[in-house]
Amino acid sequence: MTLEERLIRKTAIGSTLFAIGVSIILFQLPNQIVVVPTIVEQEPVAEVEEQTDTINYYDETNAGDTSQGVKSYLKIPLPSEVTKDDINIENSYIDQTIKISIDNIDENFFQKNQLVGSSDHISDIVYGSIDGMAQVELVLDSVYEYNVEFVDNSLNMSFVEPKSMYDKIVVIDAGHGSKAAGTVHFNILEKEINLDMVLKLKELLDASDIKAYYTRIDDSNPSFAARANLANNVKADFFISVHNNGDTKASSSIGTEVLYNETEEESSFGSKQLAQICQEEVVKELGSRDRGIVKGSEIYIIRSSNVPVALVEVGFITNKAEAAKLSSENYQEKAALGIFNAIKRAYDERDNGSGAKE
Repeated sequence: MTLEERLIRKTAIGSTLFAIGVSIILFQLPNQIVVVPTIVEQEPVAEVEEQTDTINYYDETNAGDTSQGVKSYLKIPLPSEVTKDDINIENSYIDQTIKISIDNIDENFFQKNQLVGSSDHISDIVYGSIDGMAQVELVLDSVYEYNVEFVDNSLNMSFVEPKSMYDKIVVIDAGHGSKAAGTVHFNILEKEINLDMVLKLKELLDASDIKAYYTRIDDSNPSFAARANLANNVKADFFISVHNNGDTKASSSIGTEVLYNETEEESSFGSKQLAQICQEEVVKELGSRDRGIVKGSEIYIIRSSNVPVALVEVGFITNKAEAAKLSSENYQEKAALGIFNAIKRAYDERDNGSGAKE
């Protein structure tokens, strides 16, 4: 294999992000990558390629003990003065990126000290440094959790699939966000009500034995694909999207309904069963009108989900009385509790094979 064929990716960090331009050249050997940061100034592609013949390859014996038995890992060398307190790691599941920020480090350190690891799950690495702060951003090929060990002046990371760490996994989606406000009526923005309910649901899930991933917990607006991909990539047991309804043609419309994927293959427990449970539990907590479950495969995140999915339309913002309820803390807490109870019941009925009521 030629040197050019081994070249996977090169990435430049522009002056808008860092004070210096940094190019990361990523090479793949069998089960091995070597990352070499090189100072450049908006270099042409040809100039980077001319430097590839100076790369020093590492073999697995250089990677340290963390490589033994680990399919995907990364070893980040650190100067002796860096401590655990100088390191912050953020895992952005929705973007499939891990950002590692390191304080108390010279901006030229990584020019002389190479990052080493397995390329199984790492599709790209971007590095930058300025004013004693370095950041290494890992772009992964899916969603992973990580284990970390701080030894011998290095940060050793390994990457594992969520299903290997958690017995129960759900993905919760707060519909809309950012400039996509959803239904807007009576000065109420659906995106805000959706998020308020999800954050209350998060409190309940955080105190349970269920691992929950969220498409958003702020006023962001991930793409439809990113939302569905999160559920698919973590192999969630259930995917629940929280919305609120609107009907500008009939302000009398009121009540709760849940959408499901009617096109999925028939199974003992799928989208329809999950939707029915959500419908029953939310209506039970809210005392709202029961509008039943509704076919929803025309909605992207429903038809694109490979796991049981339910989209809960809690109530109608376009109905004055119901809008007032939806804006109240108490009603939002009840909605969150209804969804939480539905998740617990869904696990019980799926695992015990009882199924939901039709």
